[in-house]
Amino acid sequence: MNHTFWQWMAVTMAVVAIVHAIPMAAGYAHRGSTLVTGDVTEVQYSLLINAAYRGESLANPYLAGHENAPRYLPEMVERSLAGIAHLTGLKPLTVVAISRVGFPLGIAVLIAILGRTLGLSEGAAALAALLATLGDPRNLVRVFDPSWLAFPRYFRAVSPGSHVLLFLLALLAVERLRRRHPGAVRLPIRREAKWRHALLAGLALGVLFYTPLFYWTTALAGTAWLALRAATPQRLFLLAAIGIATLGAIPNAVQATAIARDQSFQETLARRALLTPGRAPDSFDGDALRVFCTGAIFLVFAVVLLRKQPAFTYLMPFMTAATLFAVQNAVTNRHLQSHHWVNCLIPLWALIIATWLGKQPQFLRAVPLMFCVVAAVSLATVWVAAARAQARPPALYPLDTMKPQTIDWLRNHTAPGSVIFCAQPYAAELRLFTQDKIYWGGQAEYFALSDAEVATRERDQGNWTPQTRWQLHYPADYYLGAAADCPDPLYKNPQENTCIIRIAR
Repeated sequence: MNHTFWQWMAVTMAVVAIVHAIPMAAGYAHRGSTLVTGDVTEVQYSLLINAAYRGESLANPYLAGHENAPRYLPEMVERSLAGIAHLTGLKPLTVVAISRVGFPLGIAVLIAILGRTLGLSEGAAALAALLATLGDPRNLVRVFDPSWLAFPRYFRAVSPGSHVLLFLLALLAVERLRRRHPGAVRLPIRREAKWRHALLAGLALGVLFYTPLFYWTTALAGTAWLALRAATPQRLFLLAAIGIATLGAIPNAVQATAIARDQSFQETLARRALLTPGRAPDSFDGDALRVFCTGAIFLVFAVVLLRKQPAFTYLMPFMTAATLFAVQNAVTNRHLQSHHWVNCLIPLWALIIATWLGKQPQFLRAVPLMFCVVAAVSLATVWVAAARAQARPPALYPLDTMKPQTIDWLRNHTAPGSVIFCAQPYAAELRLFTQDKIYWGGQAEYFALSDAEVATRERDQGNWTPQTRWQLHYPADYYLGAAADCPDPLYKNPQENTCIIRIAR
């Protein structure tokens, strides 16, 4: 990588960092919190990191009594970020905020390096990095939707930012293993590719087994395709990498097998519309169909115009795998939220676009102008969307800044693990700022929980008030509500419109 490449990367990273920091900066300026108030899933990720930081189980951090529930969601990234918080002395939410900028920056660098490895010019590689980290098509159509805070998808903490980063690391390691001379279509593997490269590629692929299945299925299927097409020396190294990755997946496979028959685990997947037999697959009318159609268009485009390019030779197996997996529902009748395979496809599409532009003499000189246009549009779009989001009531309340005295009272007057009965705006993030747990909140459904308990807790949530004193079916210690709700409060704060009472068991 020469000096010109790093000059391009410096500009790219500055733009990516600014764009991904704008929504956080707008929220902090308006409400004093970096919490993204338009995406409830952000709270779940932050909560898991917070629980890992405290050394707690991630089985169901919302509800008491579920510390030993089956755990099927990946925990690797959450625990890694919690470990970083311990090592640096930073608060977990500070590490989360930094990661929302850090992950896209890492993705941009890896895409640019992969692009250069595949023969792109410095400017084209930087353009690919910018397109992938700022041009998520799912957000562009929502810019003017007043109910949605439009920010680049990779801004989200943990998923998909960290998972895409690991996916690209695996692709870069595999390319390092099977790298050919620039411009060649079929040449034997270079002499410097040795068994250590197979080991590194195998480890990078193996790590993906500890992320959602969208990433390891795409990476492994693409690598297997490359191995089948390769000459004998290359095939041996690539198959060795696949074997090493498979060995690394054994602990994950053992855990998955152990919990597969657990009733609450099965009901959780059914309730989240995952792996549900007998339902209409979503591939025909949902996001998955759009992902498949876009992927098919890119494949045709690449075959017609780029079939002799090294970038196409390498990327095509991964693009084809992810595109086909997006419609697996139509074949298996098992819903796997298959539109998420687009997270793998976005960086590959960006590289294909940049490859084509870089090979067109009429466009090559215009790459810097295109780079500036993409940067300017992204900056303006995210700034406008973030500003409009702050003018609306937040979907989530940063309780530590909007109701600090109430949070302070809970921290000082309730024992860790106390169960708080509260409304959804509080329940979504109360656990972020106290050591209490909640009686019920919709986010608890993401974790292994029986249908019967979900129905009971939802019924209790709808019927209990300080006046009716509906009989709760599970223990609760305190009620947190609006100031006018409590007849005889332990704590009342008219300024923050909150009150707290003790719930008799």
